[in-house]
Amino acid sequence: MSEFIPTELASPLEISHIVTLHDFNYTPDFLFTGETHDFWELAFIRRGTVGVMAGSIGYTLNAGEAIFHMPNEYHNIWATGESAEVVVISFVSKSSAMRFFEKRLISLSEEEIALIEKLLNLGGDTFSEPPDILYQKRLSLRHDIKFGSLQLLKLTLEELLIRLVRSTDIIDRHTRKSDAAGKQNDKLITDSIIKQLTENIYGRLTLDDVCAGVLFSKSHLKGLFKKNTGYSIMDYYTHLKIERAKILIDEGKLSVSDISELLGYSSIHYFSRAFKQKTGFSPTQYKARKE
Repeated sequence: MSEFIPTELASPLEISHIVTLHDFNYTPDFLFTGETHDFWELAFIRRGTVGVMAGSIGYTLNAGEAIFHMPNEYHNIWATGESAEVVVISFVSKSSAMRFFEKRLISLSEEEIALIEKLLNLGGDTFSEPPDILYQKRLSLRHDIKFGSLQLLKLTLEELLIRLVRSTDIIDRHTRKSDAAGKQNDKLITDSIIKQLTENIYGRLTLDDVCAGVLFSKSHLKGLFKKNTGYSIMDYYTHLKIERAKILIDEGKLSVSDISELLGYSSIHYFSRAFKQKTGFSPTQYKARKE
């Protein structure tokens, strides 16, 4: 009988899948509209300063610092008036040890930054696409991928995370909280809603349609939009439609009935009522004022 007793190599922190591996160079005016997804994301600031949102809280991060976004947490990122370079790594892990990274801002050591660089180099050997595709949904393997490349990626990322748990320089989140970042995020969301409404001025958007495209609850969006514009979302949509209707009437190329149909109203009666509520005139009275 063997006298040797093997020691199990326990793995308290494991990565099962990598989703994205990005190295972005942001222009000074770069803005991302935000997202949520069901996997972890690490954003490391390689150069410059950026604003980030994690849930409803805004932060400012500098070069050498990183933030973790846990699964299903709303987040976005933008440049703060200067160019910046940001490495974004997203991955799947079901390990309970990942709870350590919830709501974490971290300052990385030289050794940990070196592991980030190693991950980028391994990514170049492993995946065929360049690392700066913003809306990339899937990583494609190189046809000449080297033996063990995916395992080396996995092990390197796991080593980075383990080192961070063991020796991390945690940043006090309160020192990085930024009211300006929160306001910038609110403006970004408001602008994205206005853009969606404007692009669908000839359509029939509902409030549910708008909320589905902006990743926030209906009640939150309604309050945020009202605070920033003075309008409810759907009232602003009506405002845009009526302003466009006024232009179309002044051009004189379409009948009131045609304008009503073009702007997505279900009936000319409904259009006329909305027009009068906004202008004080019926469409016919508005048209007659110049005749």
